[in-house]
Amino acid sequence: MRFPLKHVVSTLLVLIPASLLPVTTALAINLLNGYAAERLDASIRAARIEDNATSEAFLVWEAFVGHVQTRQLSGYLGNVRWLIDDDIAGLGGDGVDPSVIAGIRQAEVVYNQAIDGGTAQVATGQLNLLTTRNLPVLLGYQHIHAVVSSAQSQFQDDTARAQSAQLWGGTGLIVLASLLMAGLLLRSSRRRRRAAVLRAEADALRQSEESFRLLFESNPHPMWVWDLSTRGHLAVNDAAIELYGYSREQFLAMPLIDLQPVEDREGGVKLLDLVRPGLPFNGRARHLLKDGRIIHVEISGRHQEFNGCPAFIALALDVTARTALEEELRHKALYDSLTQLANRALFRDRVEHALASSARAISPVAVLLLDLDRFKVINDTLGHAAGDQVLVSVADRLRSVVRSGDTPAHIGGDEFAVLLPGTSGSRAAAVAERILDVLRVPFDAAGAEVFTTASIGIAVCAGLDGYLGEEGTVDGLLGRADVAMYAAKSGGRGRLQVYEPAMHRAALHRMELGGELRRAVERGEFFVEYQPVVALNNGTVTGVEALLRWQHPERGLIAPADFITAAEETGLIVPIGAWVLETACRQVRSWHAGRSVDRPLFISVNVSSRQLCEPGFAAMVRSTLDATGLDPRQLILEVTESALVDDMHGVREQLEQLRRCGVRIAMDDFGAGYSSLGYLRGLPLDIVKIDRMFVAGLGTSGADRALTLAIVRLLGTIDAHIVAEGIETAEQLAYVRALGVEAGQGYYFSRPVDPVAASRLLDRPAFELDWMDGPVDPRARAREVLRAAG
Repeated sequence: MRFPLKHVVSTLLVLIPASLLPVTTALAINLLNGYAAERLDASIRAARIEDNATSEAFLVWEAFVGHVQTRQLSGYLGNVRWLIDDDIAGLGGDGVDPSVIAGIRQAEVVYNQAIDGGTAQVATGQLNLLTTRNLPVLLGYQHIHAVVSSAQSQFQDDTARAQSAQLWGGTGLIVLASLLMAGLLLRSSRRRRRAAVLRAEADALRQSEESFRLLFESNPHPMWVWDLSTRGHLAVNDAAIELYGYSREQFLAMPLIDLQPVEDREGGVKLLDLVRPGLPFNGRARHLLKDGRIIHVEISGRHQEFNGCPAFIALALDVTARTALEEELRHKALYDSLTQLANRALFRDRVEHALASSARAISPVAVLLLDLDRFKVINDTLGHAAGDQVLVSVADRLRSVVRSGDTPAHIGGDEFAVLLPGTSGSRAAAVAERILDVLRVPFDAAGAEVFTTASIGIAVCAGLDGYLGEEGTVDGLLGRADVAMYAAKSGGRGRLQVYEPAMHRAALHRMELGGELRRAVERGEFFVEYQPVVALNNGTVTGVEALLRWQHPERGLIAPADFITAAEETGLIVPIGAWVLETACRQVRSWHAGRSVDRPLFISVNVSSRQLCEPGFAAMVRSTLDATGLDPRQLILEVTESALVDDMHGVREQLEQLRRCGVRIAMDDFGAGYSSLGYLRGLPLDIVKIDRMFVAGLGTSGADRALTLAIVRLLGTIDAHIVAEGIETAEQLAYVRALGVEAGQGYYFSRPVDPVAASRLLDRPAFELDWMDGPVDPRARAREVLRAAG
């Protein structure tokens, strides 16, 4: 390079006078210059120490957010600490006071301990950088920052003073030359300082890029960098290539949104619109792999300059397995595992949301509660697998009837429910009718054709003018539907019932009745009457049936039909029934002790299904027999047909235990339910009592006579004694005898009476059975009619 002559001449004119300065002045200036350079170098080293200390804190944060694995963190920290140690050692070569170096070294030791403690807390999940303040890491960083910044300020001040001395260190003898020389030295010093700063910046940039490249390339999780403006990939690491299956070239040519399935991309664009420079990002998405599989990922990222462009660096965690598990747990928590319908919890939630929408839109909401009739028969006769098959079929049929916006649910057991948003009472009733229709079609249960019906209760929240009242609560609406379902079942099963306020009053009455029953038990308001059972071949009284009565202190005598159901629902039938059994057994023993009887007198006691469900029922009966001294062969337990059929397995187990000790079992009110010969043969029965409704029509209805004749013939095949209930006229007695029935009871012989009156009935020899009513013998007439009937 050639220099202009003018520049050379001007330089020589400055240098020649300057070279003539006294030796001492030159030496002083050189010393000051060297001192300034050392302090500048020391200032740069201090700046690097502070930057590297910041890097250590940044690495701990990276580990906390999951960008750096804890097992890699120690290696990264080791590299940074080596750089810090090297710069601290270099301060000694710059002539820095050893006490200052010792202070920086001590601050580094404290900071390293804090960093190591933070690293351990990250590994154990105890560190929360987002919420915790005054952490040891932060305190250590503040301390080393204060120490190094103080030293750096001192170095900069020393540099400035040295430079000032250089400017003013010349003697007055050569002021102009000194000024010229100072100018040259100052210009040279600035160039050197600028060059040193540029070198430091270049070193820091190179170190930062190397750290980023190390974290990016060696990360085991997929990472990529994308352009904030174009949303295209700028870089991608090997882990992303391995997981996604795309090559690096394919990644770099692919817009970021193409990683998502087509159906998710509209939402994905909206999510990307939320990304802002300088703000962190966390979210979930579904990503499409090259082979077509879809995975679930959790994405976290932050703003990052990349090749001078604003970009975003993101890290993805594959959470497909965890998402599947979460979905499975959510489904199990909200859906019935057998029918895959909504369960009780989800159904209540849907009802709550529907009521809220109803209040806003002023539209009605209807709820249907279904209880399958006689479902226990299927379970007990064909097994629970067959019962489950029927439940699944019921669920399928419900789905076929309701709309897509409706919610059918399996509440539990044999109970189902349907939510009908925006549905009036009349339309809800129409839906219920369709449900009843589809349930009338036979079900396939383990290869057998079975039938079941449902009792359906309907409740509607009108939502008029946005006012819902009590019916606008989940419990209020479901409670009304339950009351209506109870009314439907009480009305004969296989039917629907829309809730009416009178039903609520009836439910309240049942609740009040339950409280009165408890008081009646405590106050001894119950008593027992006895009705004789007569042998129809000779008119002798062979036994009595014990009948419970309630003498209410205010309402007078209350019939069993008015309180037995409430007693069963409250469970009070268990202690009441035990009291009736003990009272009846003691009464029979008293009759035997007070009079001469040449035959054993049996006592018949009614037992409810609620009593039979008690695990210790059979033991209670045996204990009562032991306590009263009654022969078990004198006790007959009457069980209703519905109780036997509804819980066949449990009933059989209890009754078999009792029969083995001599107690006889009778089926009460036979024919009033749905029993078949198959059910009867599967039960341990000794006696069958024909329901009074068949006896009542014997004298007037040919159909009743033919049906009763068929029942008697049917019962003759199962080796059970037959008793006719409700005999009130001589004509009915004649028909019953003509049918070959062995025993009977009814008002014709005696109403239920107290123990004293019953004792007088037992004292009489026999009832007169054969008598003439005019010229025609009723018994002969009955035989003639029955013979004609077949």
